Amino acid sequence: MADGLAWPFEQKILFKKLQDYSNKPGLYDKVSFEFSRSYSFASEFDRNGHKITLPDFHQ
Repeated sequence: MADGLAWPFEQKILFKKLQDYSNKPGLYDKVSFEFSRSYSFASEFDRNGHKITLPDFHQ
């Protein structure tokens, strides 16, 4: 549905639901899983506040 780098829907639409939730398989068999990524981040609290350390998200 969204091949390539460009968003194929109106710019004001941030999320596009392709099917409703149901017990029917619908688009399930048409989805192909190509790769996975795992990310983690650190979250710290001290008397001065909250600090979040995020990794560099380079591809």
